[in-house]
Amino acid sequence: SAEATDTKYGKQYELKYSQTALAGAEFDIKATADIYAADGTLKAKQGQLVDHITTGKDGKISTKQLFLGSYEAVETKAPAGIALLEKAIPFQLTYAGQELAISPKALNAQDNKQAVK
Repeated sequence: SAEATDTKYGKQYELKYSQTALAGAEFDIKATADIYAADGTLKAKQGQLVDHITTGKDGKISTKQLFLGSYEAVETKAPAGIALLEKAIPFQLTYAGQELAISPKALNAQDNKQAVK
């Protein structure tokens, strides 16, 4: 949005920028290293697509169950009027203790305002 202020030279507009949850952004989840199960079975090779996800109305996502290891989220489609993220979002799933059935991991993706050139 923009806010107008009257000056001696006329109206001056100041752009207001805010972050909001974004529905409909699509991401590929890729392994960034070979992923092995506890028994040594190879579950995903480096660079392999392991899931494709879309943000819900609340801007949140859930993946299928992933094995422990290193991954990245790569935005593949942005909603209309929104630019794709320029960089992948790296993340790791690590052992959090044998008493935890699920080890949640939160990622924060922000699409910073674009510069006008």
